[in-house]
Amino acid sequence: YINLCHKFIPYLYREKVKAQKNFISLATYISLFPQLIAGPIVRYETINKAGFEHGCLYVYNEQKNTLIPSLKIGERELFKYREVSCEENISSSSMISDALKCTVPIRNFGVSVTGEYVSYICASFGNSFKRGVLYLEYSNDDEDMDGEMMLRFKAILKCLNECLGFSVN
Repeated sequence: YINLCHKFIPYLYREKVKAQKNFISLATYISLFPQLIAGPIVRYETINKAGFEHGCLYVYNEQKNTLIPSLKIGERELFKYREVSCEENISSSSMISDALKCTVPIRNFGVSVTGEYVSYICASFGNSFKRGVLYLEYSNDDEDMDGEMMLRFKAILKCLNECLGFSVN
């Protein structure tokens, strides 16, 4: 972990990245990407510039049959993300609840939690028992970037599954 922090400080000094003022976001980066020691060097700016502006990690609550926002990604506050019901009989299905049931990521363009129109990708994480949904937003300035964003999303999702110890299909 010290090695990760050591790599982050020169980027701050040279102003290649903005200082991460959110301790949780910095701690998440440091804890989720410890492969620096064992594998190729992954720089902070690589993760920082993946292109996703906001997002949330939803965790599935089996008793309530809901997805609960548990970890914010980006600067948007966690309280802006709402619990999502996974009930089958709800008429207005949510892409986030649909992602829990799907085996592939869902990409769409629509209204975000703040009312802005954005592109987003969401997919379930976990092994055969789905543990939750990763939801990430990005600005859709260039439609040619959609394929690239999907590849980046899949890489982040794979890393999340591996870090949490879930087998990846």
